[in-house]
Amino acid sequence: MSGKRILLVEDNEENSRLATKILRHAGYEVILAETADAALAAVRQTEFGLVLLDISLPEKDGWEVLEDLRGRGDATPVVMLSAHVLPEYRERARESGANDFLTKPFRRQELLGLIGRLLNE
Repeated sequence: MSGKRILLVEDNEENSRLATKILRHAGYEVILAETADAALAAVRQTEFGLVLLDISLPEKDGWEVLEDLRGRGDATPVVMLSAHVLPEYRERARESGANDFLTKPFRRQELLGLIGRLLNE
């Protein structure tokens, strides 16, 4: 089931509610983490097929979460999420070990297509 289990790391209630609704409707199990520390605790306890990781989080940011994951050898696919459309963010995501980058707000088809590609569905 871990391939269908997605960790959504998002502190904005409206964004997390919308993404959770889309993902659950598509048949994914969604675990929500609102902080970097909660995200890191979740990946230590549970196996995920994919992590959707917002860059802007309280206290620690998504870059630090990604660095921690990759530093521990965790190869779980990670999609960085951001409302920032700067090309530097997309480039930094790739250089940091993210599998892809998605700008918010995103379309349902865009999100599900990206997840399907990364999970080879």
